Amino acid sequence: MSMYHPNYLSHYGERFIRLGLSAHGVTFEQYLAAPSRYEIKYENEFRPLLPAQRAVQARLDAIGFAVERVEAEVDELPHRNGVAIEPLRHHCRPKRSRKSDFTRRVRAC
Repeated sequence: MSMYHPNYLSHYGERFIRLGLSAHGVTFEQYLAAPSRYEIKYENEFRPLLPAQRAVQARLDAIGFAVERVEAEVDELPHRNGVAIEPLRHHCRPKRSRKSDFTRRVRAC
């Protein structure tokens, strides 16, 4: 077994924990012998979800179908410059009615 400086041990100890190499069956002594080999192999690897994360993922998957349905409804709307525009269902000034006549009339007193 080799003797390591305390700074070396603390630096690579934190990295060993951050990478979660113990879950992959790598011992701390193996890691200290060749840290670059294990860092390259396991640094970008995805780790399994925690139980709380699995519960959140299940909820997201359950509402995923509803989100796809809403997105499909939005895709059917007319688009301008890539943005969905919802057509208006009212008219500000209906034509040929008393409500649309906004001219002021002089009243005879």
